[in-house]
Amino acid sequence: MLERTAIAKFYPYVPAVLILVVTTVFFRLYPQFFVVGLDALWHGDFEQDRELRPGSNRDVGATTGPWTGWNEHVTRDPQGGYQGSCGVRLNASGRNRGASLRCLLPAPRAHEYLRVSGWLRAEGVFRGAKPWHTAKLLLVFRDSRGRAHWDYPHCVGTIEGTTRWKHYKQVFAVPTWAQIAHVHLEQAADKGTLRADEVSVVPLALNPAFPQWQLVFLLLYLATAGYYAVRLVLWRRRHGLLILCVSVGITLGALCPVQFFYSAVESAKRAVTSVAGRRAEGRPSTSRPIAESASGDAVRTGGPSAEKEQSLGKLDSRWREVAVLKRLGHVGAFAYLAVLVLLSAPDVGKRRGARHRNLLFPLAAVIFFSVATELAQFCSVDRHPLLTDWLVDFGGVLLGMTFVTLHKFGRRAGSGTSGRARRCASRRCLPG
Repeated sequence: MLERTAIAKFYPYVPAVLILVVTTVFFRLYPQFFVVGLDALWHGDFEQDRELRPGSNRDVGATTGPWTGWNEHVTRDPQGGYQGSCGVRLNASGRNRGASLRCLLPAPRAHEYLRVSGWLRAEGVFRGAKPWHTAKLLLVFRDSRGRAHWDYPHCVGTIEGTTRWKHYKQVFAVPTWAQIAHVHLEQAADKGTLRADEVSVVPLALNPAFPQWQLVFLLLYLATAGYYAVRLVLWRRRHGLLILCVSVGITLGALCPVQFFYSAVESAKRAVTSVAGRRAEGRPSTSRPIAESASGDAVRTGGPSAEKEQSLGKLDSRWREVAVLKRLGHVGAFAYLAVLVLLSAPDVGKRRGARHRNLLFPLAAVIFFSVATELAQFCSVDRHPLLTDWLVDFGGVLLGMTFVTLHKFGRRAGSGTSGRARRCASRRCLPG
């Protein structure tokens, strides 16, 4: 009977589960973008007979220049591409770190969105001392001064170890300040081989009805969340207001555009750098002079290897900083929310099973909320749900649950001992 009562608590929340399922299926099947042109990348399949003669069926819509960066470490492989076709091979070993190949896209603002995709395969690629010492496919935008904006999303995919062929795909919103763009194939690891094939840049346009459906599902989400908040009377419960505030903050963070996080991190870094620079005025500098490269990026003098290392450092350092900060924020927010929800749960019943049942529903509610906020990114402008992000959220929930369990266990152990001593003292007997 008790088990049936515990299960019956979840019946009113079945509609919320159905809403999540319908949201996932709808946005998986309904197209967000549609193709508005042919592949803009010339020679993306690296076929030998197209190196000097563009204009084949695949290259009829190409608006890019040729690939640059060919040398003894960056070569074509006639049968080393995807499914035995012609591909490209980038080798790195010892001092050769930084093998790269890139293609110029001269007018990216002619399109609203660009989808960059390609097949990648790694053979013995192991990350070096720096986080960006790995193999990757990128789309880098540059402004009118030729400066690359590394704080703008640019990573299509990274690959390490020894893997099979894997298809990577990413859609980028073309920024208004972009004058040119470069498609990069980078092998920046200490050693190993990166193989690539079928790299393409396809122009896209947003489906006109897609934002309307996003708004419909967003309003449905908010109405459902408001209904359950009223049903549970959260503002009258213990820590209820804090739970509401943290939940609203997590939801807003899940719906914010990606560029917001990059801009916030970049603004904070500029503020810290400005303060540190004012404090360091008048101190002698021991660093090497900084020159400006032909592309407009500041690089330290000291030879081609130093310039290449500086470029690779910029390539992923800011992107990884934002990624790490986002994950730390996810863990901290959901750990704090789990602590508040579990501490607000009523602790009634003297039997251990009853106490566990009282914590089961709040824990399930927090896990369900983590799934809902991740799927709510379908309603965001430029974000998409990821299983890895939800696993980070779930790790925060487990962290908060562990803290509450240890806290309650320690409190019960202490109160149990003192209570037993008091009972024995009232009976005028010794404990034990």
